[in-house]
Amino acid sequence: MEWLSAAADNPVEGQQIWADDPRMPVLLPTGRFFDVLSVDQRLGLEMYDRLFRSGMPFGPTVVDRKAQRVGFFLNSRSRESFTYYLEHETSTPPTYRYLDAGSAVVVPGPIPSLEQLVTCTGADLWRTDGR
Repeated sequence: MEWLSAAADNPVEGQQIWADDPRMPVLLPTGRFFDVLSVDQRLGLEMYDRLFRSGMPFGPTVVDRKAQRVGFFLNSRSRESFTYYLEHETSTPPTYRYLDAGSAVVVPGPIPSLEQLVTCTGADLWRTDGR
C-alpha cells in the first residue's frame, strides 16, 4: 500500500494512520498518482463483473455503498483518452464523475474490515441469473 500512501499530501502521516489502524479510511487527492472514474453502483458492479470475468486487466476499485457509487482507479491524466474512447464507444454515454487534479477520494485502509471485505468479494452476490 506504499503507492497509495504516497498519494497522500503527507505520506508519512498516511502510513502512520494505517500503522495505528489498518482499517482506517483516508482521504487522498486524485490527479497526482491516479484518477478515479466514479459511476452509479449498478453500472459499476456490472462493469467490474464484466472486466473480472473476461480477464481484462484493471486497477483497484472501491465501492461506496452509502453513496451507491463505484470508483475505478485509472492512471493519472487519463481524462482525455477516457473521454475519447467513451465518445467512440457510444452516442449515449452513462453519467459519470471523473476525479482528477483538484478532487479527492476516500479509500479504505490496507486491511479491510469484514464489511469492506464482503463488499470487495461479493460482487456476484447481486446477480440473479446464477452466473
